[in-house]
Amino acid sequence: ARQAEKIHRWGEDQNYRTYVKIPVTNTERVSTQDLYYDLSKNGIRCNVTAVFTKDQIKEVVYNINHFTPGIISIFAGRIADAGQDPEEYVKHAVEYFADKKNGNTKLEFLWASTREPFNYIQAERSGCDIITVPPSIINKIHSTFGKDLEQYSLETVKMFYKDALESGFSI
Repeated sequence: ARQAEKIHRWGEDQNYRTYVKIPVTNTERVSTQDLYYDLSKNGIRCNVTAVFTKDQIKEVVYNINHFTPGIISIFAGRIADAGQDPEEYVKHAVEYFADKKNGNTKLEFLWASTREPFNYIQAERSGCDIITVPPSIINKIHSTFGKDLEQYSLETVKMFYKDALESGFSI
């Protein structure tokens, strides 16, 4: 708590909106709910991170102060890596929180670990507030979203043909 308060003051001293990143559990799998509860209750903005499960989502939504700005970072890309549909988890979070809202709440959900351009659409569909997107994915979004699929197919076939010619292989 002492470190979080110090980090919070750094931002306040510079007039920044600093969020203190708190993992949802410690390395022993013990919940940090008491920490982010106390911090957010005292006006310290928390980003509760490494959230993967619906139980973790419920625990954070229940324990964090809704009137202090806060972020719940759902690691959607890693959830997908585990073979689960991340959109389902983020949508669950947004809907669960909607049931708990009262008044001027300031809690936001973040789609973390973006892996592919379509995650942008999934995050938007799920009602997510924030998505972290690496530059390579942003570039793909700008270059391919809205592209004519017939044209895209032709470009792909031409790429295959070029690759085949460059291989020097013949039958």
